[in-house]
Amino acid sequence: EVMALDWSPDGRDLLLCQIDRATQQLYRLEAATGALARIAHAPGGYYNPFGGGSFFGPDGTIYALWENSVHPPQLVELAADGSVTRVLLSAGDAPPGRAWRSITFASSDGTPVQAWLATPEGDGPFPTIVEMHGGPHFAVTDAFNPIAQAWLDHGFAFCSINFRGSTTFGRAFKEQIWGDVGHWEVEDVVAGRAWLVAQGIADPAKVLLFGASYGGFLTLLLLGRTPDLWAGGMAIAAVADEALGFADTNDALKAAIAGWYGGTPDEVPERYHRSSPLTYAEHVQAPVIIFQGHNDTRTPPRQMEVYVERMRSLGKAIEIEWYDAGHGVGTAEVIAFLEQMFEFAKERV
Repeated sequence: EVMALDWSPDGRDLLLCQIDRATQQLYRLEAATGALARIAHAPGGYYNPFGGGSFFGPDGTIYALWENSVHPPQLVELAADGSVTRVLLSAGDAPPGRAWRSITFASSDGTPVQAWLATPEGDGPFPTIVEMHGGPHFAVTDAFNPIAQAWLDHGFAFCSINFRGSTTFGRAFKEQIWGDVGHWEVEDVVAGRAWLVAQGIADPAKVLLFGASYGGFLTLLLLGRTPDLWAGGMAIAAVADEALGFADTNDALKAAIAGWYGGTPDEVPERYHRSSPLTYAEHVQAPVIIFQGHNDTRTPPRQMEVYVERMRSLGKAIEIEWYDAGHGVGTAEVIAFLEQMFEFAKERV
């Protein structure tokens, strides 16, 4: 995928960011001739879809909001060869972190799946956190992730998987989940776990799931569909009953969800049933902790109330923390949630 970031002040050049297999690369395109020049910068993030990126200054100099897995975002000036000539604005030094590396493994059908992996100090196998991102049409790139670093500080390996449905891996990879939401995502995460165990990185008895939004949905789905693989699950702002979630969500998101499923719950009820974590609640074996907003219109509360009630009626180990907000919370709440998750995870490993 290619993002157009900025025009040069004289209108002659266009600054582009190519994101290929979750890796970002800047280019300078000469509009008149079509000449494309690759900027030989350091690896890392140069564009953030949630705000911030790279741009031309008044004199044509390129400025970038650069980050990677161990460096918080900082505004830097790039020379023509891509080297950093100066740092203009920095978020400050973060505590020393553990850099993550890109890995690739084969899923059940042979499709290569990319993920980011970091391990704590010492020798494995480690207790491991497997993270699934939100979206689903999103991709985790080499960007600063303080949550991952916190898990690493607590002695856990951390693996974030760009499962089927993720962007930057081609249209077929992105759209393969349509019509069978959850199937290929589950296959990819299970394959990732198998790879981590085979490589001696993950202790097979100490692998926990973690995700927010769509990643929270996948956390609950994996706990029900593949119950014997996980020591626990941690979900934030998740959907557990797809049909009820559709009924209560905002109209803009309904159109997207209907597109993923190939219809509404009235039109293809079996697809929503098949993809709902609620359908598999009786099979869940591992404990789960959920953080859910009372005012969330993307992952509405009513469907989660139904899931929690069902899990409790089955005698499952489930905790839920309700917060008075929508689909996201502030830094203080995130820290509080993390502290609860650390305690939850340590009890399981």
